[in-house]
Amino acid sequence: AEYEAMGVSKGNGRELEPVIILHGLLGSKRNFASLGSGLAKQLQKKRKIVALDLRNHGDNNHDWREEMSYSDMASDVLAFMDSQNFNKAVLVGHSMGGKVAKSLALMHPERVAGLVVLDIAPVRYTTEQDESWNAVATIIHAISQVDLSKPGKTRKDVDADLRKTVPDPALRAFVLTNLEQIRGGGDDDDDDAQEQQPSLRWKININAIIQQLDTIAGFDVNYNDVTTNVDNDDDDADDKNIPQ
Repeated sequence: AEYEAMGVSKGNGRELEPVIILHGLLGSKRNFASLGSGLAKQLQKKRKIVALDLRNHGDNNHDWREEMSYSDMASDVLAFMDSQNFNKAVLVGHSMGGKVAKSLALMHPERVAGLVVLDIAPVRYTTEQDESWNAVATIIHAISQVDLSKPGKTRKDVDADLRKTVPDPALRAFVLTNLEQIRGGGDDDDDDAQEQQPSLRWKININAIIQQLDTIAGFDVNYNDVTTNVDNDDDDADDKNIPQ
């Protein structure tokens, strides 16, 4: 997994377990630059602060995957921890990243020193019963309908394509953070190159996300299979080990 080191908090004493920040669907590690720098300044104990790009997101476009189960994505995070020699970590997960964090905590509780889950529960969401998930699914499908094959297409063009389905300009701006310029594309000085090839591409693996949307809506890690010590009704469980 691609990652960004966001500093080390300036607390006293020995360095404690790092904090790993996991973004949500359509997000990336860069979404948490402010949070990461804020944690580095505010935490009372010395810890590394790291943000990851989850599979099929951010700078992982060199290693796209077909599967997006939470057990698979949790294994990605564990592999990253192993690569960095992190025996344990405090996990901070937002939305989809929260489900990934919860999955890793259930699958390998011995590797999780603390858990903070934001804006998500480890349950299945449906478009019929959950307005927020319905909006997310609508945005994903709208992205999949955008034709980037036209040479010379610009971000402004894509913004216009999305406007009918995604009327909120702030939300469209967030979606457009997943676009990247192709070298030699529409903003290149070479007019011939502009005419011959697409200008933009998605950094996210939109095809895999569409195919795995039902999996992402669910939660494939079974509590009973991985632990006998989790109380599903304990609303405060995620906040018991908030890092200092």
